[in-house]
Amino acid sequence: MSLRIQLLPWDRPLLPQAVEFLARDWPGGGPLDLSTTLVVVPTRQSGRRLREGLASWAAVRGQAVFSPQVVLPENLVTRSRPAAGAASPLESLVAWTRVLLEVDLSEFREVFPIDPPSRTFAWAVRLAGKFARLKAALGEAGLRLADVGQRAGDSFEEPLRWQQIAELERRYTEKLAASGRTDVQDLALASVVEPQLPAGIRCIVMLATPDPLPLAVRALATYARAVPVDLVAYGPPGGEALFDAWGCPRTEAWTTRELELAGFEQHVHLCADPLAQAGRVVDCARRYGAPEGVLAVGVADSDVLPFLENGLARAGFATFAPEGRPFRQEALFALLEALATVARERTFEAAASLARCPDVLAFLAAEAGFGRSAARLLAGLDELRCRHLPPTLRAAQAHLSALEPEYPELPSAVGKLAGLEAALTQGSFPDNVVRALGSIFGHRWFDVARAADARLATMAEAWGDLLRQAAAFRPLAGELAANDWWELVLPLFGEGRRFDDKPAGAVELQGWLELLWEDAPHLVVAGLNDGRVPESIVGDPFLPESLREKLGL
Repeated sequence: MSLRIQLLPWDRPLLPQAVEFLARDWPGGGPLDLSTTLVVVPTRQSGRRLREGLASWAAVRGQAVFSPQVVLPENLVTRSRPAAGAASPLESLVAWTRVLLEVDLSEFREVFPIDPPSRTFAWAVRLAGKFARLKAALGEAGLRLADVGQRAGDSFEEPLRWQQIAELERRYTEKLAASGRTDVQDLALASVVEPQLPAGIRCIVMLATPDPLPLAVRALATYARAVPVDLVAYGPPGGEALFDAWGCPRTEAWTTRELELAGFEQHVHLCADPLAQAGRVVDCARRYGAPEGVLAVGVADSDVLPFLENGLARAGFATFAPEGRPFRQEALFALLEALATVARERTFEAAASLARCPDVLAFLAAEAGFGRSAARLLAGLDELRCRHLPPTLRAAQAHLSALEPEYPELPSAVGKLAGLEAALTQGSFPDNVVRALGSIFGHRWFDVARAADARLATMAEAWGDLLRQAAAFRPLAGELAANDWWELVLPLFGEGRRFDDKPAGAVELQGWLELLWEDAPHLVVAGLNDGRVPESIVGDPFLPESLREKLGL
């Protein structure tokens, strides 16, 4: 194999050194052409920073740059995976759910020591999600569930349990195969045996990627037989012995190395809670006035993030989160949750909660045509509940006449809510969901040039893709009730993320793994708490820390 390792010293910022390394053979007389180079970086943000650095390096010399192909470690495997036949997350979840509903639990007592109190679809979906995450975690190390017993060694205490888990995996694989699908992790394991080098690539560079997936390392080893592979580490000058042949830190060397923190008392500040930490960072940003390029902010604890975003916004600073925003934190997810509750419970309380979603409130105002504030409508719903405690919307409609003089908009609004409930509970999924959402948003015009509308359009597209998949997967899923479909698709939608463009002058709120690539002169890190860096895994029913070590996870 053609492998070369080089150490970039950490007494200088990583980013300019990485740019210099990639441009080391460029004479400067024409464009900086790196189009035949494949660069592996640890995160999306580090790839963005690298492309910016290369563009700046060429621009200073009055030239353009043909960017390298910049990928994450997992892309080394997925880029050569055939798209045809790969099971989507929804298909995989449906297959696992079907297996768990169909098996005789008495044959799997090492996995299910006792029967669940209620073997419902919701129980199966939740457990299916755990098995899907388990398979993904093991797949990163190049393992199937069936490989765990052998890899764990002779002293393994749970061989029978993992034999039964392997049988569940076999049935899951058969379930997917019956519909012409293959699990994505299994496809990755197959493709890494003979990965296909992208066309036109003449060299590969893995830059400051301290923890690449084992599958990615296997792919690199194969590529190194065809093209040169440079492994670039970032560490203390003269610290080559601290890294292995793949540029990864040697655990035994780092755990015995003394950590020197000069001026600890001046630079480490203890705060009572996430709100106090956010306040300290905001005060620091205020002192700079225009902090972009001068102040860098790292957020190691996600609990700090919302307080920090709100505090910076109040101080007049735009923010940018390179890690993206999970859909579950967005208003559309809250709306979909409220719709699912109405479809499942059909109660007055569920409908009243739905009415409090801003988009539904706007729909009711437009449809009912009332001129008073939305607060009056919500007050009327509260008064209806307090006076009559209606269990359902139908029961509530019997009491509207007594409240109509004081709240004239209430009858029309309750009627519209009843219409949404009827749309959600009649017909088949996902057609009923499409009808309800069409009613809610039918009066709205969207301009994707506006940031808020563009974000909603991105999420709506992702939700629409899930609904189309649900319609196509009915043969695999069998006869499912609408509530069962909600159990399947809504959690998957919540796991999605949106990635926005960075606003001009924004303060970047970076995860702690991003900070290697930060070259601002002042760095503030919030939430560097035990259990967050690194993340601790507590109470995993399948992969406790001791087993993870044995498996090399």
